[in-house]
Amino acid sequence: MDYVERLLKATRMERIAYLVVTSLSAAILLVSAGTLIWNKGADTPTLVGLFGSTGVVTITTAQILRVWSDAIRLVIPKP
Repeated sequence: MDYVERLLKATRMERIAYLVVTSLSAAILLVSAGTLIWNKGADTPTLVGLFGSTGVVTITTAQILRVWSDAIRLVIPKP
């Protein structure tokens, strides 16, 4: 169990960075969606905010899952 705690402590800053970026992108996504609904139409900046933030959320979520997968692989090695 001590090994898991050390591993989590070692990857803490990386996980925090990914979570902050994901949160900011989710906020941009919600604002873009709200603008799209409020204006009943889309202009270029709204669509860039919508699709750009969706891509960033996808990439950062994949990186968070990769960190956890690497941690689990170190703790529970394959036979």
